[in-house]
Amino acid sequence: MSVALCDDDQTLASGSLDETVMLWDVPTGKHLRTLLGHEQFVWSVAWSPTSSVIASGSADRSIKLWDSTTGKCLKTLQGHTHQVTSVAFAPDGEILASGSDDETVKLWDVQTGKCLKTLKNKDKIFPAEEHKGQIRSIVFSPDGQLLASGSMDGATKLWDIATGKCAQAISSHSGPMLSLAFSPNGRALASGGESGIVQLWEIKTGNKINELKPDSLCKGMNITDVYGLSQAQQSMLTSLGAVSDQQSRS
Repeated sequence: MSVALCDDDQTLASGSLDETVMLWDVPTGKHLRTLLGHEQFVWSVAWSPTSSVIASGSADRSIKLWDSTTGKCLKTLQGHTHQVTSVAFAPDGEILASGSDDETVKLWDVQTGKCLKTLKNKDKIFPAEEHKGQIRSIVFSPDGQLLASGSMDGATKLWDIATGKCAQAISSHSGPMLSLAFSPNGRALASGGESGIVQLWEIKTGNKINELKPDSLCKGMNITDVYGLSQAQQSMLTSLGAVSDQQSRS
């Protein structure tokens, strides 16, 4: 379900539906160690940029911190009320962020395991400051001052780490938002949606810089006489460019 490469490019961590985290030697492809402890799927894994610690987020609602050199579980972080779908370390390795299907983002002190903040905008600067859908991706800016979060509601939020407030609310994708990445200089953010569209945003203004829309494999596909498709599947195919006589008549 998730992979993360150590900063030295020598070790890879993978999270899986089999409830484990596995470590792999990159040059040889050899399996090094299996980290056991989660009770359900492991959705996300992340390496600390400053230590040998690995974080894993699971459908069992917990986050675990592991010593990658020994395989020992150092801490189990509890607080989310639904599965944890995304974890990310701050650049200094001192803070861990987690996103969940409970529609919240939390910040944790890596040393103590204490929850520092649940990100909300109490000042109500933005009318839609809180996510209205399950969190699917979180990422820190290169300087560690901002955290971007994207969710199934198609929105992207930029959070000020120092205050815990929403610094920017971007109404991005019309469907679920699945992936986020900052540019190396931190001036731009890329967001990827379920539709296959990638959008580029300027951090300073929140304005869209560009939209990358690849040709769809389903473009022009006629599904009029295709039987056995559910309504959801038909909607997905038409959103990807498929056509039907029924659609043209409506």
